Amino acid sequence: MKRKQIYLSEDMEQELRAAALFRGASEAAIVREALEQYLQARRPKVPLEEDPLWKLVGIIEDGPPDASEAIDYYLYGPGREKP
Repeated sequence: MKRKQIYLSEDMEQELRAAALFRGASEAAIVREALEQYLQARRPKVPLEEDPLWKLVGIIEDGPPDASEAIDYYLYGPGREKP
């Protein structure tokens, strides 16, 4: 394990202490559990290579050099001004 130092507000510190006492666990264990839940929620549900959108990556080999700046023009037509 790696050691990390964090700063908590007074309210967070009190709630953390209470949660640790209630659970009979260390404050560090509560922080690790909360961080793991947060990180788990951010992980892709499907491996990137299995995501159907991943198959679209790289299918266009050439395009307008200003496509990222004039995306509205290229998607919606000449009614949209190029930057």
